[in-house]
Amino acid sequence: MEKQTYAQKISQQIIKALQDGTAPWQKKWSGEDLALAMPYNPVTKSLEDNRWLTFKQASDLGMKIRKGEKSTTVVYSKFYELQDKLDANGNKVLDEHQKPIKEKLLLDKPQLFYANVFNATQIEGIELLPRPIKEPNSEHEFQAIQSGEEILNSSGANIKNVLGDKAFYLPRSDTITLPLKEQFES
Repeated sequence: MEKQTYAQKISQQIIKALQDGTAPWQKKWSGEDLALAMPYNPVTKSLEDNRWLTFKQASDLGMKIRKGEKSTTVVYSKFYELQDKLDANGNKVLDEHQKPIKEKLLLDKPQLFYANVFNATQIEGIELLPRPIKEPNSEHEFQAIQSGEEILNSSGANIKNVLGDKAFYLPRSDTITLPLKEQFES
């Protein structure tokens, strides 16, 4: 089987999501205002911490990836290349510690690179960021769908609406947690 390119892999994820009736790049509630996170996109999965490290970077910092965690493949571009600075005779210019001085050279065209990275929330030994939460934006009024409200109210489900960026079911407490109604687009 031929190895998939990064673009093919992401394209297949998006196509599958569309076939399943979802648009993975959209959220129907405002979460971007709630945390210091990367903008929501299908690659970063809207994780709450915007810091990402490779396995090697984490190891070099004395940190460990939690057992069972899966990396995320990201693509990034490089516009500059670091090269040794040369004097008029073509010899490397050294600093006071006898190490070559580097200089940035603009590339003719950007180069694409791929990296497998782990989010800070997957790494042991990294200090987690505090999550400043802003008040919901009340620019638009929530328009409940009556039939949906009736289903929720008659379900007997324990539903909590909280200021947050996730919607989920928690089996151990048998509760459904949803963002506040004011956070939804409509």
